[in-house]
Amino acid sequence: MPKNINGVSSGNLKSLAIGLAILFFIMLIWPFAIIDAGERGVVTRLGAYSRTILPGFHVVVPLLEQVTKFEVRTQKEQAEASAASKDLQTVNATVAVNYNIDPEKSGRFVRDYRH
Repeated sequence: MPKNINGVSSGNLKSLAIGLAILFFIMLIWPFAIIDAGERGVVTRLGAYSRTILPGFHVVVPLLEQVTKFEVRTQKEQAEASAASKDLQTVNATVAVNYNIDPEKSGRFVRDYRH
């Protein structure tokens, strides 16, 4: 067998290239969606809302459908704020907001606010 500069046969390089191409193709058309507990998956078909999927293992149509995951557990956002009063007293405050996305309305969220 002819060897290239690194001492690897050209047959092995072809096999490696074919294997990597197959792996890339499988990843490109991966037809599965795994939704974790505490999440909902919103399926869009060609950009339009199709359906909402619950936690678990699901099959989707590759290249036509896309799954967007949403966290439906309560989440917390926090920000620091400071201001000066009329008599130049500094006031520092921490503002916290707890929120969650209603699991039943997650599809509406994508349909109405995503674009």
